[in-house]
Amino acid sequence: MIAFAGISPELWVLGYDLLVIATLLVLALRRRETSTLYGWALAIVFLPFLGMALFFLIGLNRVPRRLQRRRRHAEVFASRMPEKSPRAVGLEERRAATGWRSLPLLAEHLGAPPMREGNAIEFFDDGREVFRRIFQDIANAKHHIHLEKYIFRSDHLGVALIDLLIERCRAGVEVRVLIDALGALGTSKQLRRLREAGGRTARFLPLFAGLNRFAPNLRNHRKIVICDGKLGFVGGLNVGDEYLGRRFRDRAWYDAHLRIEGPAVADLQRVFVEDWDFAYGEMLSEPAFFPERGDLGHERLQIVASGPDLNQHANRSLYFTAASLAREHLRIASPYVVPDAGTRDALVHAAMRGVSVTLLTQGWPPDKRLPYRCARFYFEELLAAGVRIYEYLPGMMHAKMLVADLAWASVGTSNLDPRSFRLNFEVDATSDSPSFAARVAARFDAALREAREIDTASFASRPLRHRLGERFAHLFAPLL
Repeated sequence: MIAFAGISPELWVLGYDLLVIATLLVLALRRRETSTLYGWALAIVFLPFLGMALFFLIGLNRVPRRLQRRRRHAEVFASRMPEKSPRAVGLEERRAATGWRSLPLLAEHLGAPPMREGNAIEFFDDGREVFRRIFQDIANAKHHIHLEKYIFRSDHLGVALIDLLIERCRAGVEVRVLIDALGALGTSKQLRRLREAGGRTARFLPLFAGLNRFAPNLRNHRKIVICDGKLGFVGGLNVGDEYLGRRFRDRAWYDAHLRIEGPAVADLQRVFVEDWDFAYGEMLSEPAFFPERGDLGHERLQIVASGPDLNQHANRSLYFTAASLAREHLRIASPYVVPDAGTRDALVHAAMRGVSVTLLTQGWPPDKRLPYRCARFYFEELLAAGVRIYEYLPGMMHAKMLVADLAWASVGTSNLDPRSFRLNFEVDATSDSPSFAARVAARFDAALREAREIDTASFASRPLRHRLGERFAHLFAPLL
């Protein structure tokens, strides 16, 4: 046999086999669902070199060690918000809680701060109204402005926001902007303008930052705005004209966003400063960033952050538990519906128990076709179990909401998919307050009136080409 580069073909084959075995061992040591492990194993074995390359590029999902720096803040914030603080629901009450009141305790065990009382909350589902209020609050900020987004476009909205931030910098306000590195592509010029005016910017997990921080598949999907540590915004809106209905085929953009005043803002601030410390290397623990705030409203609120740096995925655990505890109604809004096996079983079993399970998602045309087709792969099983599925018609449905039995609700950045539950850094505002749940349910029901229910019989008779497309898209489910 002819040797290649002085090495016999037998040695090449042996070397390749050893490389495959080593890669499979690395795969076996990862904590993954069995179906995901099988998928990667098949790719590694039957796609020579390509499968291994893809696994180490987007499948390994190694959490950079520098993420451990985020832990430095835990003791600082624990000392600022002691267990007996009147703003936190009492420890004895939390430990004695049952039913829906036990979910906040579960979230605490998964790393969240306690449920906070005394918050005032405004609910928005129109991007224009949200940004009108954000611009107003930024213009009135006196000490600092913190902005964290997954996507920041250099379009009309993005430039206008940068202009306003530059103005506040020149007025002596501290401005910090943190954007996911993937979502920040194309914003270099605008961010440079902000830095030249005195603002500080950072990119979360840069795509080309060396092997010690190389994690292209782990993205920061959080959307946070904080002004003076006194008020904050959280929800599904990034910065871009499409969120105002200008770019997405000139169609309306439906989303869910909260404006919060009260003790829970400090917990939202905590999420930002931990991310900022990791990305920029600046620890913000001065009292000015966490001003004392009395009761400003009557809502209970718990800020739940989740991400691949945590051992437990809090958002998935809360969604799963909410579906398992539901007895009457379960409302879920998510533009991307790619539930893992456990979450899917929880939804199916809830419907089989007689719970009214309603799922609101985006319709045609979608913003991303692959997740849309993949979602429809799961619809047949969900519909057969009795889950009612609606597609939003006026435009893009981008809201992330869950309401269970009008007793517990969540609004934030988490989608019903593996990316949000396993790969992304997310943040959600949750509450066991019936009044908050009722407000979220009212918004959900209003959107539902503008949606079309998917008929089980019609869906079962969809064209073969659609079925084939759904099966193909399903192959990529672990990455969606």
